[in-house]
Amino acid sequence: MDAERRADLEGIAAIAISACQMGKPDHEVEQAVRHTAHAVGRATREDLARVAEAIRQFPQPDDLSSDERERRRPIDEMVGLASAEEELEALLRAREVVLRIADTL
Repeated sequence: MDAERRADLEGIAAIAISACQMGKPDHEVEQAVRHTAHAVGRATREDLARVAEAIRQFPQPDDLSSDERERRRPIDEMVGLASAEEELEALLRAREVVLRIADTL
């Protein structure tokens, strides 16, 4: 796969993840993904399957001990950082939405 196509697909993946991290409902995530995919000409079923794979390959949240998570929680909340659980949920939800779009093509 060429670098431009890879960048397009990773960009679509980032849009999906960001929309999920912002708490957008699934239909808005789907709309953002469809719009971006069409805008860059990467709206085929194969392209969206590769977007889902790109999401799967995004870095996972740090696996911290429960003591470390509790210690960091007040600081993270103060600066507005999402918890590891919220980050993982956004990744999983983004992938699910992209796969659902691909299944409709």
